[in-house]
Amino acid sequence: LVGRIAKHLEVDVPIAWVFETPTVEGLAGRTAPTSRFRRRLVCRDEHHTAVPLSHSQYGMWFINQLGGPASRIYNVPYCLRLTGRVDSAALRIALDDVVARHEPLRTVFPDDGDGPRQRVLAPEDAVVVIHETDTFEDRLAGELGRAAAEPFELRTDLPLRARLFRHGQDR
Repeated sequence: LVGRIAKHLEVDVPIAWVFETPTVEGLAGRTAPTSRFRRRLVCRDEHHTAVPLSHSQYGMWFINQLGGPASRIYNVPYCLRLTGRVDSAALRIALDDVVARHEPLRTVFPDDGDGPRQRVLAPEDAVVVIHETDTFEDRLAGELGRAAAEPFELRTDLPLRARLFRHGQDR
């Protein structure tokens, strides 16, 4: 009910009011003088202009500028072991599709001289490159560790990186 009220009437109503006021008339009377109308969604910037970083983004950018181990603090490595033939072209298309749908995965932090800014790249400009490496099973852990520790260049790199380590046939 609260969801329908919000959707159709664009009014935020606390769920407690529904239980405290058993009639539609009572609920309407309660919301009229104090209702908070929901804001309409703002159209996204089709020109992909640079905007200032949020406080959290600035902190991430600042730590990245320090270099060394601190610059990798926000890396979140995720590894999958796949068996069977992996079509790297299909994998790239799938990753590009995810990046196209999620602006944070297309956001870079260039420094225009007045400090860093966030810039959302157009989907066609945000292409995921999959680095493929042939390796041996006994070297795989080291390869994964090096890949996970590689810092991002926040000015130019997408915040998503893909590596495909092949070892043996169909692995």
